[in-house]
Amino acid sequence: MLRVEDLDHALDQFEGGVLTGEQLQEWADTLEMNDLVLYEEGAEGAIADLLFRLSTPEINDPITPTLAHAMRDSLRKWSAQEPTAAFVAHGEAMSGKQRTTAEVPVDHRSSDVRWLVIEPDADSGGWFLFGHRTLEEPSAFDSWHLTRQEARREAETQWGVCADDWRVG
Repeated sequence: MLRVEDLDHALDQFEGGVLTGEQLQEWADTLEMNDLVLYEEGAEGAIADLLFRLSTPEINDPITPTLAHAMRDSLRKWSAQEPTAAFVAHGEAMSGKQRTTAEVPVDHRSSDVRWLVIEPDADSGGWFLFGHRTLEEPSAFDSWHLTRQEARREAETQWGVCADDWRVG
């Protein structure tokens, strides 16, 4: 079981120079995409969001000591608050709750779906996966997921969209 303190320890190891940014990214990516890894009860969303941010620095923030320190501070604040409390560092939401888009690979497209969009569901704290012909048109389908990780897993399994395909916006 992956716990908040495990994330804190990994970030501490990076800050202390024991792990490189690339190693931390690989660690986070391995955990995020492994269906057998369970997350600490009550912290599932927080852990999934931080793993996503760490595993995809190309669409989020680069992994730097400043980011690691801010994430550790956010973890401490989160641990002291209710599980639904937002992560905040440098005045920006650290929960990673932002819209991401990806173009479906040609061999997985349908006549109705060329683009996938993952967006947070503010009402439930979950995530929607939408399929669109164009980003300007209404969605052809949607599915709801408890975590962004689950939505990304469906996108990869059903539509061939890999982690590197996602872009913010």
